[in-house]
Amino acid sequence: MGRTYTAPFPALRRRAAGRGRSVARHIVAGKPRSEAQKAAFYRRLASELSQQMGIAEADVMVVIQFTAAEDWSFSGGILYQP
Repeated sequence: MGRTYTAPFPALRRRAAGRGRSVARHIVAGKPRSEAQKAAFYRRLASELSQQMGIAEADVMVVIQFTAAEDWSFSGGILYQP
């Protein structure tokens, strides 16, 4: 069951009007990337989802949130230290 959002983004307005499937991805990553790397990733992700799953590129929303190593604990409440 999807959610319908009202927002200033064209893809979300089309989704709210009942246009096709959409996908939103929230990615948590530890190592910041350059703007060019993120832009290339966004383009490739939208393209792959379109080609492989039939989701229109305009209906792909991505948020990347970068965190530092000290923001992670993978086991036993122990602070991750690389």
